[in-house]
Amino acid sequence: MAALVSSVLLALVVAVLVNTAQALELHFYRNSCPQAELVVKRAMQKHFSIDPSLPAGLLRLHFHDCFVRGCDASILVDSTRKNIAEKEAPPNLTLRGFEVIDEIKLELEKQCQGIVSCADILALATRDGVALAGGSAYALPTGRRDGTVSSFFDVHIPGPSFSVADALQAFQNINLDIQDLTTLL
Repeated sequence: MAALVSSVLLALVVAVLVNTAQALELHFYRNSCPQAELVVKRAMQKHFSIDPSLPAGLLRLHFHDCFVRGCDASILVDSTRKNIAEKEAPPNLTLRGFEVIDEIKLELEKQCQGIVSCADILALATRDGVALAGGSAYALPTGRRDGTVSSFFDVHIPGPSFSVADALQAFQNINLDIQDLTTLL
């Protein structure tokens, strides 16, 4: 099951990223922050040893991020007085793993200030968590840019009240199909 979930996650990420037209590449940070992927991996090993259920939480967090505006870490943006952010929308209220991403970002900022995007940290942490939980390890292109827009009103993640037709349409809107729907929901 874990291998299936990681395969579906990879398909989800690739599908969404194709829509964002970003220039992603393997080892994007090899020159600017060569230890970035290792920092993420070590943090995930530490957190996984404390909470083996964390990868499931990160997988869900990453899915919710990718579903709304693409994999841009907009799910991590906090609300302001003028804007209610995505994380405040009902489907996102039970998401977890934010503190792990914050901790990894803090460590990377000490080593490579302003280099590694939160979007890549979330994607890498999810990948490493899935592998630690027994899922497939896979190469992950990096180079995502962080989103600057996060709105409560953009969140239309299919929930229990969606009809099958509405849920399928929501998935098709981001280039996913019925198999993705049944696996992820």
